[in-house]
Amino acid sequence: MKNIFIVIALSFFTSVHAQKAEIVLKEKLTGVKKFKDIMAIVETHFAEEKKDIVASKNDETNEEFESEYLHWKRWEQYYATRLNDNGEPADVNYNTTKAFEILKSREQSNAALRSGSDAPWSFIGPWTNAYQGGFYRGLSRIDEIVFHPTDPNILFAAAPNGGLWKSTNNGLTWDILTFYFPISSVGSIAVSQQDANRIWVITGDANGGGSANGIPSNNSAGIWVTYDGGYNWFKTNFNDNRALNIFNGYKIVVHPTNHNILMAACRNGLFRSTDGGINWTQIIFSTVIYDIEFDPSNANNVYASGISRFYLSTDNGVTFPANQQTFVGGSRIEIGVSPNNSNYVYLLAGPYTSNNSFGGIFRSSTKGTQNSFSTRCTTPNVLCDASNGVVTANDAGDQSGYDLAIAVDNNNAEHIIVGGKIIWQSVNGGTTMTNVTRYDEGNQNAIPSANYIHPDIQDLAFSPLTNTFYATTDGGVYRTTNNGTNWTDISNIHATTFNHMAGAAYDVNKVMAGCQDNGVKYKKDAGDFTHITGADGFDCSFGNSAAVGMYASVNNSLVRFNSAGTNIGGITVPFSTGFYPVIIADPVNTNTVYVGNFGGVYKSINNGLNWTDSFKIVGGTNQSIAMAPINGNRVYAMSTSMLYRTDNGGANWSTDLTVNPGFTATGQFTDVNVCPTNSDLVYVTIGGYTSGRKVFYSMDAGSNWQNISGTLPAEVKVNCIVTDNLNNAYIGTDLGVFYQASSSADWTPYYNELPRIPVYDLAIHAGSGKIRAGTFGHGVWETTLFTTCDIDYTVGNVAGEKYYTASNRITGNGIIAGGDVTKVSFRAGNEIVLTDGFNTYERNTFNGVIGPCEGGVVLRNSLVGRATDKTPSIYSAIDKGDSLELYKYGIISVQKNEGSAYIFNLNELEIGNYILKITDVEQNVVYPDISFDSKSVNNTIIQKADFTNITIKKLLVHLYYEGKLVHIQEVLLL
Repeated sequence: MKNIFIVIALSFFTSVHAQKAEIVLKEKLTGVKKFKDIMAIVETHFAEEKKDIVASKNDETNEEFESEYLHWKRWEQYYATRLNDNGEPADVNYNTTKAFEILKSREQSNAALRSGSDAPWSFIGPWTNAYQGGFYRGLSRIDEIVFHPTDPNILFAAAPNGGLWKSTNNGLTWDILTFYFPISSVGSIAVSQQDANRIWVITGDANGGGSANGIPSNNSAGIWVTYDGGYNWFKTNFNDNRALNIFNGYKIVVHPTNHNILMAACRNGLFRSTDGGINWTQIIFSTVIYDIEFDPSNANNVYASGISRFYLSTDNGVTFPANQQTFVGGSRIEIGVSPNNSNYVYLLAGPYTSNNSFGGIFRSSTKGTQNSFSTRCTTPNVLCDASNGVVTANDAGDQSGYDLAIAVDNNNAEHIIVGGKIIWQSVNGGTTMTNVTRYDEGNQNAIPSANYIHPDIQDLAFSPLTNTFYATTDGGVYRTTNNGTNWTDISNIHATTFNHMAGAAYDVNKVMAGCQDNGVKYKKDAGDFTHITGADGFDCSFGNSAAVGMYASVNNSLVRFNSAGTNIGGITVPFSTGFYPVIIADPVNTNTVYVGNFGGVYKSINNGLNWTDSFKIVGGTNQSIAMAPINGNRVYAMSTSMLYRTDNGGANWSTDLTVNPGFTATGQFTDVNVCPTNSDLVYVTIGGYTSGRKVFYSMDAGSNWQNISGTLPAEVKVNCIVTDNLNNAYIGTDLGVFYQASSSADWTPYYNELPRIPVYDLAIHAGSGKIRAGTFGHGVWETTLFTTCDIDYTVGNVAGEKYYTASNRITGNGIIAGGDVTKVSFRAGNEIVLTDGFNTYERNTFNGVIGPCEGGVVLRNSLVGRATDKTPSIYSAIDKGDSLELYKYGIISVQKNEGSAYIFNLNELEIGNYILKITDVEQNVVYPDISFDSKSVNNTIIQKADFTNITIKKLLVHLYYEGKLVHIQEVLLL
């Protein structure tokens, strides 16, 4: 996690202090169940810790280390909208897998109808680790790499938010093995040495989120197994006791000669299976176990490690006698062993101590027997980010509770590699250490230094077949064949974890997204995304034209770029502290931008150079700010439990809109969205897992509400919503995208060929008819907006989840394959024809239904005609230009002047004749036309209108260019 806000220790904590702090916090949280109580204790606890840290310089080349506090803040962001009805963190694994089964059952019975012939989603990036600017280039966090037992070209990689990936060409390309897996997170992998098709994964993100006894961690779903190389997955009994959170695991290993025996190192102990991972027995209780290893020459010896402790079993892991060894000042410990000399057992311990060192590197020459470990070194500090191992005012110390790794050469037991933030190695068993990689690129050139890899080292490993050395980090996977002098980036695993995403209305190709650990990615043309800044990217927004540029929030800072993706600076931070600010650029008023952060909404009218404190929002952190491109003065701002509106650009705000009639939800708000053609039409999405409280809709700017949750399963968690020009809605959930027509009573799945992954953000480009999905673990995807069925459709060979509809005939002439992940449905109005070439194999699901393409849709009386009655019918007549730019002919900014007078600022005009036509919402002309000419390109013209005699509160201003309608703008008469 790369962070811009900097904290540097004024006085180094001893490892005993760090260990005590973690234990004290766990004690404080014992028995605490409610989310708000948990976070109150966490904040109070770390308030004391933060007395010993101070802010340093604020630039991207430095970072706040991955502290336990930051992990709790990440946990807070995840669970704030994933609570049960008692206000307790919900069992996300249970709810998500149950929702998956419910939706699968509906699809098999065709109760859920599909729209369009296929409307498949396609991945649009980031494809590679393409670079443009900034530091800490990376693609996706990878926690572990594991090797095929006989083929040196086959690698397996664990993405903690993106699943299990496999390469058959030594990392040149990667394929996902858990595409339709209901839980996307994989933390550790074990591959049978006797049968490489037998693979186990332990899910979750034990490193990346705060947790304690009885408090769940992110994305954990226990241990799963496949017997056919990943086509079909089976859930083991490891996750039966969800209340204890025992399934939040760090590592899983399989016996080298008997794949019925497995061991799992978890936050709440050590577990063992003797039946191939189906059932598990707890061996070590009530303490965190970080690492587990088998003796390379004698599998009866099993090594385990925890907080300042090393454990040894000599009976194949059945028991771990009381001869556990304690390392004062060791904190987290990782283990390294080598077949070259199996008597050697290495331990890497953190954190650093008061003499600028770290816990140390230790070695036993007698297989880890009691009192056999000797200290190899405690300096330099191999866990800090300084290449000389000396912690200074600009080089933070360790984050070993988050990243710590050690590996021993298969052919030379004196050669060890260790990693914290960067990598060090030794050729004399750890007595002396040499720096191998650097913390940052050293410059912002397209080609980084030869010894640079993305920092925060999660795993280190030597291939048992080639002895090639691999590293996995917060940015991807890397390998070296010359002991770290040069590194090859093999990070093109498409598991980027995006928090938010935005598209430019003026250019269909421009998409920007902020991702965890790997900054902000920008797609500026038809090509791939590029890396434009590092750290933890969060929210982003485009200005109303290319000239304005675009904005992003990165950790607790704000960044402004030009349309080429270059950081142009000139933006300040309007708040003093806090992560996860949301940001939106005004779609109408040029150079205006709003930011929401802990308790406040801030406005700038000069691209973020100066800010005004617009509004003190209450009810939790600010979750979303929304504006309609038809009205720049109306803004909706939402916290996790309240919603507010301003009609005059933030000068005045309403009271909480969710207390108005029809709104029955009481919190866990996730998103607010406004129809792009009518700012009265507003939607709110609700998180949590309560049936019938998912989506609410207002036709009068929040004065009255309707519940349009439909039959969405209670277990489906909703994250975001967007609407198209005709007021049709799309929601992003933890299991994909759903669609509801403006006249429909319910939601239908809209996730053909989209992985089972949380969709955190959606964006529509009206001109091209495209919708994009930003996912937390699989990058960005796109498809077309809702379309009616084709008349006839032909389906060939298919695998995976596919849904085909046609108003007349569907012809199937191919093979349906893929196993349990394949669920194919045909729905045709008149006939389904299966030719001689059609075939479906065992375990694949195929459904064929004769019925109308959109049959079965029930209209909700109160919503009938909501699109035609409440959206301007002439909107579809807008000429968007051949380049699909929404504002090809100019931008209108409407501002109140004095009395009833309003000023129209028209910017970036093309040469030619223009007419301003002013109507009511029914398109009746209420004001004389205003005609003018633009004599030059990018011209700015000011026009004035006085509405003294007009009593209507909302008007529409139509801009015509050379007789063509090119833009519509709302005016709210105040």
